[in-house]
Amino acid sequence: MLVGMVLLFLLVLNLEFNNRPWAYVDYSGLLADPVPPPMPAPPDRPVEFIAYPAEADAEAALQAEQIQAYFVLDEDYLKTAHAELFP
Repeated sequence: MLVGMVLLFLLVLNLEFNNRPWAYVDYSGLLADPVPPPMPAPPDRPVEFIAYPAEADAEAALQAEQIQAYFVLDEDYLKTAHAELFP
């Protein structure tokens, strides 16, 4: 049980200090000209978001561990609010 608690602690610690950016694929065009978010107050860190033109590009970056995860906005996102997250 002690080993499990230590492993859980290490996992949470790793997730907290993961500096890799997130990515998105926007088929809807909603994020074509995104507004930069305000800078968070310390000790919080900003999370970088990178746009990819296609899911294959984002998936390749995920497999290469260049990003933490990515999400995809469908073409009809404004009507359906459907998005998929790929961790």
